[in-house]
Amino acid sequence: MLSLPTFRQLSTPAERLLYATQYEACSGLPVPSDYLLSKENQVFGIFYQKTLIGGFLLGFGQDSRTVRLFARSEAQANILEALGCADKYSELCCLWLARKYRATLLINTFTWLSILYALLRFANPCLVFGTCSQGLARLYTSSKRVHLLHKDVINRKPTYIFTGHRHNYLVGILNILLHKFSRKLRLGWWRWRLKRA
Repeated sequence: MLSLPTFRQLSTPAERLLYATQYEACSGLPVPSDYLLSKENQVFGIFYQKTLIGGFLLGFGQDSRTVRLFARSEAQANILEALGCADKYSELCCLWLARKYRATLLINTFTWLSILYALLRFANPCLVFGTCSQGLARLYTSSKRVHLLHKDVINRKPTYIFTGHRHNYLVGILNILLHKFSRKLRLGWWRWRLKRA
């Protein structure tokens, strides 16, 4: 029988600490405990066969982890000012999926649809998110509904900070899924061609 992934909010300190440990093992980036355990912030886990395999965090405080992590200190105030919604933004951060499942179409799609659900249900009108992964940055920019707010280099790694707005959440995530599907189809076509050659 086909086993389906599930999605739920992680509310206990033990669940959140497990999430942080696995996120750090996957990304190499720690999550400060005050940020992780803050009652303002919401942590969501993706489970497969009752095992935590991924998730993301929605932050709601005035102290943006994304901006602190992916921009030099002298640029941070300008970035928050450029948002134009300093008191009404949420941040999507600490997004991860275990390497074993990244190429699994069902789990990948389920993860992005879970993000969409959480954004539409809980997030503020303005969203901030960032990455130090060039692959994720390319994926985010595949949607015309996402705007690059700031680009930097931190610890010799390129970093990117993006913004999006509630009225674009649905189309933005559907654009990302379409990009992922079309890439998978192109790769499948090329593999088929190579086998026939």
